[in-house]
Amino acid sequence: MLLTFWGAAAAFAATPTLEPVTIQLRWSHQFQFAGYYAAVEKGFYAAEGLDVTLQAAVPGQDRVTPVLEGRAQYGVGDAGILKLRADGRPLVVLAQIFQHSPGILMTRRDSDIYSPYELKGKTVLLNQDPAGSAAVRAMILETLGSLDQVNIIPRHYADEEFTGGKADAVAGYLSNEPYRMKQAGLAINIIDPRSYGIDFYGDNLFTTEQEIASHPERVEKVRRATLRGWAYALQHKEEVIDQIRAKYDPGAIREKLDFESKVVEQMILPDLVPIGELHPGRYGRIAEIFYRLEMSPSAEVPKGFLYRSETAPAVKLTAEERAWLDAHPAIRFGYSNDFQPALIVQEEGRVSGILKDTLDLLNERLGTDFGIAVTDLESLRKMARNKEVSGILSLSPAAAGRLDLIGTASHIRTYPTIFGRSGEAADIKGIEDLTTYRCAFVGGMPTMEALVASHADQMSITRVKTVLQGLKLLHEGTVDFFIGFSQHNYVILKNGLLGLGPVLTMTDRPIDAVMGVRKDWPQLVGILNKGLASITEAERSAILARWSGYDLTVRLPPVSLSPEERTWLVNNIPIRIGVADFPPFVILGEGRPTGLFSAYLELIAERTGLQFRYEVLKRFPSEALEELRQGLGPDLIPYFKGMTGREQDILFTKPYAQSPSVIFSKQDGPLFTVLEDLSGKVVGLTKPSGLHEAVIRAHPDISVRLFDTERESLQALEEGRIHASIGNLNVGTYLILENGWSNLKIVGPSGLEDQMLSFAIRPDRPELRRIIDKGLDSISLEERNTMRNQYLAVRYDHGIRKADVAKALFILGSVFGLVICAVVLWNFQLKRKVFERTADLNQSNVQLSAEIVQRQNTEKALRESRDYLDNLTNSMVDIVISVRLPDRTIEWVNDAIRQLGYEPGECIGRTTEFIYSDHDDFIALGKEMTRSMAENRENLAAEFMFKNKNGDIFPAEITISFFENKGDLIGVTGIIRDISERKEKEQLLDAYQQRLKALASKLTMSEERERRRVATELHDHVGQSLAIARLQLASAQKSNPDASCTLLLEEVSHTLLEASRETRHLIFDLSTPVIKELGLRAAIADWLNEKMPQHGIAAELADYTDSAGALSLTDDQATLLFRHTRELLTNVIKHAKANRVTVEVTAAADEIHIAVQDNGVGFETAGAPGNGKEKDHFGLFSIRESMADMGGSMVIDAAPGKGCRAVLRMPVRDKSDRSQVQGSEVQG
Repeated sequence: MLLTFWGAAAAFAATPTLEPVTIQLRWSHQFQFAGYYAAVEKGFYAAEGLDVTLQAAVPGQDRVTPVLEGRAQYGVGDAGILKLRADGRPLVVLAQIFQHSPGILMTRRDSDIYSPYELKGKTVLLNQDPAGSAAVRAMILETLGSLDQVNIIPRHYADEEFTGGKADAVAGYLSNEPYRMKQAGLAINIIDPRSYGIDFYGDNLFTTEQEIASHPERVEKVRRATLRGWAYALQHKEEVIDQIRAKYDPGAIREKLDFESKVVEQMILPDLVPIGELHPGRYGRIAEIFYRLEMSPSAEVPKGFLYRSETAPAVKLTAEERAWLDAHPAIRFGYSNDFQPALIVQEEGRVSGILKDTLDLLNERLGTDFGIAVTDLESLRKMARNKEVSGILSLSPAAAGRLDLIGTASHIRTYPTIFGRSGEAADIKGIEDLTTYRCAFVGGMPTMEALVASHADQMSITRVKTVLQGLKLLHEGTVDFFIGFSQHNYVILKNGLLGLGPVLTMTDRPIDAVMGVRKDWPQLVGILNKGLASITEAERSAILARWSGYDLTVRLPPVSLSPEERTWLVNNIPIRIGVADFPPFVILGEGRPTGLFSAYLELIAERTGLQFRYEVLKRFPSEALEELRQGLGPDLIPYFKGMTGREQDILFTKPYAQSPSVIFSKQDGPLFTVLEDLSGKVVGLTKPSGLHEAVIRAHPDISVRLFDTERESLQALEEGRIHASIGNLNVGTYLILENGWSNLKIVGPSGLEDQMLSFAIRPDRPELRRIIDKGLDSISLEERNTMRNQYLAVRYDHGIRKADVAKALFILGSVFGLVICAVVLWNFQLKRKVFERTADLNQSNVQLSAEIVQRQNTEKALRESRDYLDNLTNSMVDIVISVRLPDRTIEWVNDAIRQLGYEPGECIGRTTEFIYSDHDDFIALGKEMTRSMAENRENLAAEFMFKNKNGDIFPAEITISFFENKGDLIGVTGIIRDISERKEKEQLLDAYQQRLKALASKLTMSEERERRRVATELHDHVGQSLAIARLQLASAQKSNPDASCTLLLEEVSHTLLEASRETRHLIFDLSTPVIKELGLRAAIADWLNEKMPQHGIAAELADYTDSAGALSLTDDQATLLFRHTRELLTNVIKHAKANRVTVEVTAAADEIHIAVQDNGVGFETAGAPGNGKEKDHFGLFSIRESMADMGGSMVIDAAPGKGCRAVLRMPVRDKSDRSQVQGSEVQG
């Protein structure tokens, strides 16, 4: 007994005591709180040591006060919690469950109110508490400009207020009220605030600051178990519905809970966003809207409102990075207020927008508090250069380089977008299509200017200062299109510019933006890049879509859509497609479904812009119709119209496939040729279907066994559990071939109507049906045949029923057998073999017919492809020629060969040598081809001289492509283009360039002569006059004893001296007279002695020209050499950072060389003239060109850290030649 006592005590002690916790729900029990039920029933709360009570609410009850007063520790709230926190209530959001608010506005179908724009002057029922209908109020404010535009009356949750006509619209919840209205027989329109840019958060889990401070571990436990419960509930919706009906709301209708479960899943988006995740940026925008609605005293999210979980993922920074951030507490990024919605600045100075949301997300991940400084664009550039801000919040990588900033990794990707008026842009496929239209864009933006640069000369362009200005011009009809970026759709929605929208989003030209950071803060770049790497593409896309109002990657479909269809398209992405395994129409496997159904959908998506997301149906498509009718589940399923009698209210597209019903039996089984033969037999059919109902109605004597799928029915036939199976010809054929059921065969048609395959669509998606029908209409017959031939193994043609013929033969044989009793048994066996063989032949005939049709279609496609290629090549101006190797004989040539005077027929079979101007060119091209093939090049381009039939020779460009077969080169195709006109223009251009150079040379020499003349005038007249004036003043000083006068004369003399010196410097800069008086060497020496000491540079002149003897320079050559030597020395002073320079003058043969060498920093010669980067060395480029005009040259030898050596070379004549030249110049 003692052992028993202690054992019981130990067991009792091991049982943990659960901590009691109460969670206050916001409404009565329903699927809206499924995650909390799952966490209780599956023991997730208990596993955390918690005993949780879920406290339901009733209409009119305050759901927050129990939490504030401590009667409940946690509660379920919505975005209205933000308002209460702003009012001073210490509430904290722990986890965001619903990513979207289910709040909607409903109008009666017969009211013709389809959008908030029609609500002006109408009566609207809204919650008494503004926070309860904040999203609807914000939508009205955004679209109509003021809540005063509608008559708002409080709602008391009595449907009669709405159904009785007291109000034109009523606010409600998408999760349950549309269902209730439908059950009441009232057809409604749903106006969703999300379609107008208002996307509020829905349900959240909240608590108080006191709870977090007193029980931080309990907070984590509740949060963790709740999120686990929601994950389970969404994966096991049927189980949770059963639990709700069994325990929490026994009177709940299952159909209603099923409806709620699907809407709740759409609000949570578990496939796109982790359950519980929240973004400060979204709450920031909600706070701003609350402020505008006068529901909140502040437009900011109160500090501490959003819970920061201990286990929440965060970017890990090193100790050094944290220390750097601590040392730089005030980090602000600048941005302009001119680019909405990238950044939106309200009158009160509040900031929101794409960049604000992105920065908030960065701050959340990094644990930082980076701020934003807003200014105008010009001031922003100055602040960045002066390091008055930490960087620029968003700019292109090129702009970051120009402003001397370090660019981070890309943080935003957007796309150039062409905006137009509704229905006027079906022919716009790119910028090149705008050449005949009037277009506007924001001027001065490098990316936009570059986008239109290639076509700007052909476009009528209006450059505007702001996006709004450009869109208003479009709205007024002043321009035809506005070229902007995808996010500018926000400006259209914001300003109510109805009838405008994106007509082409150029996703092939993405524009990446980076954050620009001060160059002396590389540590910050590394920190930011870590934060940016933690932001997923889905999060980036969500931010952009939230502010743009549509999925930014949607292109304008090639199929022409109406404005309403286009608006619906961008606001309903993706389309949910429900599929079940139904080969060959739907084939499920790894990845996306395939089959005829998917092939059609992919082609429609390409042409309409629709985007699809596939979901595997847990029920047969016929059973999914009820979900479609109620607006639940997927938006679209594949469906054979007529499968059931429950197709009312379902929207069906045009049929895109047709398939007959046939009878399947075993090869060794009884003979069945028509339905009458199946009397008393067990026949397999799929359930429930129109086919099954038709068989029972027409032949009640047939024993029907129903299966979920045709695969199961045929499997039963194979295993001998049924006598026959009636099903779809194409589905059955595919399954027989796939599973190798060689013992099964098609014995004949069922005699029932053919099945027509269409897309079945929810009744609240009429726009989707219209769009898909337009897509189907765009598919050509050839495309339909191609898809059918790919997936359908057989084709069926209606005609004489072979089964009837077989039956007649059978009856005739039986009668004949009665007459000839001796051969009854033999005759019966023979007939049976005949009929079986006939069935086999029928099946073979069907397959053979399908193969013949497929071959015919293939041959037709090949002929069309060949004809298209022939038409294309024959319409070309260039000669296209196909040549067989290795003998280089012509196999085919297009009609353009007539340009050479030949007919295509007389060229076939000849080598190509006859079109070359000479044999050497023919051989040379052959060698080039051999070399190219050895180098594995795919093509070759060259220029050769060709000749026509008359013997006229002309230059041509030939482009050759090589063709291989199993690794062996078998031929080439060449395109020959006559470039005579181009060559003539090139020669003309070269002649013009030579004339231009000659004129430039003459201009340079004229300039130098004029400089010499002015310098001589200054030297001979002004300089002499100043010298004489000083002598006269000196004489006056000596003759005048007056001391004061003497002092004045000294000052005047000093002034004259300074003027004389300045004049001398001016003369020296213009053209030193020393050149003319003492020669080039003396002028260079004089300049070195005058300038270099002033800059602390030791200069040396080495003259090695004594041996030159009779070699001499003209005045122009000497002046030019001196000028260029002076420019080289000036470059040494300005850029080289040298302390020594040497000038060497040498003469060799008929040339004079002047070398300038320094010991400075040097530079990369890749940037020197002649290397494609002359813009960085324009002075050197000018010297080189000037020397070339005089017949000389300049050579540079430099390297970083090794100084520079520049050598000027000038040809010279002997003295006798020079005198003759100068004499001719004087005479001329």
